[in-house]
Amino acid sequence: LPIFLEEIKKYNCKKIIVLEETDLDTIDSIKNFTDVKSCNNKIFEKFFKIMLSKGIYFAPSSFEAGFISSKHSQNDIDYTLKMANDAFKKISKLKL
Repeated sequence: LPIFLEEIKKYNCKKIIVLEETDLDTIDSIKNFTDVKSCNNKIFEKFFKIMLSKGIYFAPSSFEAGFISSKHSQNDIDYTLKMANDAFKKISKLKL
């Protein structure tokens, strides 16, 4: 799991969407309701739709958690990372 998060954060270097790894007390950039309201939901919606079109289902709200299970193979993870990288590249070219 930490490797997946580090890889996806690397692809998300322009901070296109907020990604947090948390143990419930280690969230860095979202600390209160004001922080949540400042998130760009249009960008997340675009990310969600691009990923869904590639067969990858993330929670449909930018305020929900995502999970990786033992049923996800290394191929699943690698495919998700590649598609996320492609999605971040597409989104970075948009004016949102």
